[in-house]
Amino acid sequence: MTTSEVMKELGITKQALIFYEKEGLIKPKRDVDNYRIYSNEDMDVLKFILLMRSMEISIDEIKLILNNQLSIRDALKSKKEMIDLSKDKLDDISNKINHYMLRRKVNIIIDEELRNKYDNLYVHNNCFIYDDLCISMNDIDHIDIMIKAANNENFYKIEVYYYISMDIITKKDTYSFQLMNNKHVAQFFDFLSKASIKINDPLNLVDTYKQYRNDMVGLNRYLNNHFKKWKKQHDLELQAFSLEDVYHDHSYLKRKK
Repeated sequence: MTTSEVMKELGITKQALIFYEKEGLIKPKRDVDNYRIYSNEDMDVLKFILLMRSMEISIDEIKLILNNQLSIRDALKSKKEMIDLSKDKLDDISNKINHYMLRRKVNIIIDEELRNKYDNLYVHNNCFIYDDLCISMNDIDHIDIMIKAANNENFYKIEVYYYISMDIITKKDTYSFQLMNNKHVAQFFDFLSKASIKINDPLNLVDTYKQYRNDMVGLNRYLNNHFKKWKKQHDLELQAFSLEDVYHDHSYLKRKK
């Protein structure tokens, strides 16, 4: 077969054919015009090479296999062990990345202390403080504000709760939080306004929370009425939660129903 015929049948490039020839894996003959002619044996070797390369077997290993110095099974077994090891390492890296990028559920605390089951994000001395992390307000480029919803379906009804999600963007990194204490969010938005921090708020949540600061039931009703539209516009998710995940901040809904 000619070079063009081999390329068409095997879907291989001319450069690859020349490379395999230089590596001594195939030995095509030449016709009277010095064009390469590939034998059936060359084709069998090429098909084998392509199969092995599709499983990431190296050229050096293929040479050993063709020279009967390495079995196909041993080469594949070694490759699989390497893949499994790499997969474990990649899974570990992925888990570390996911943990780093995780949106932390926090209560926003402004110069006071509140103890409950969620971590606290403190605003103190011109910094956002979370565990050992201190984000200086001078380093903040802007803050993105969005709504998150979670529902619980029980025997009686479907309950939906809303939380503010907040991404603090600096030149160095992005820090993601979910504010769990809705009753303190309006106060926090007041603080951000006074601090002149740029806020990206496409749903106008800052003004909404301020408007309903003393009417949490009205706030929940407003969010209920608008979430379906927001969900479609901004590809929001409605997450599920268990009852024990609900923060006592929402007890007002149960008392006033």
